[in-house]
Amino acid sequence: MALPRAVDLHHRIRAISTGVILVSRLGCLAMVVLSIVALARIDGYTNRPLATVVYLGVAAWSMVFLPVVVVRDALPRRVLAGDVAVTAAAVATLPWALDDEAFSTVAVPDFEPVGVSAAVAWRWPPRRGGPPPPDA
Repeated sequence: MALPRAVDLHHRIRAISTGVILVSRLGCLAMVVLSIVALARIDGYTNRPLATVVYLGVAAWSMVFLPVVVVRDALPRRVLAGDVAVTAAAVATLPWALDDEAFSTVAVPDFEPVGVSAAVAWRWPPRRGGPPPPDA
């Protein structure tokens, strides 16, 4: 039995959106790994424990965020808020763990918010009419 066109289109848009978010987040995580390796090679860390906490926080959040993206049809607002908060905290805190020269040459702080922008764009524009989006 064929699905109605609207349902089929909804599934395709969701699949494309999910793919964009996953590729974007995996790209961010790959950039984090490359930054860690490069900074370790040039001894760019001034506060290794702080850098470790930042990187583990981003990795732990990604372990929560990615399965939610795959499983949920629409992301709950608090998941999006958590994504923005974790990414903003990491981008704001990481410079304190690196020496200035290392941060300016190796880290790419403008790339990290790509994951957030992809997730937020998935919910834009906000729904008009119909049931409210899930907040659970």
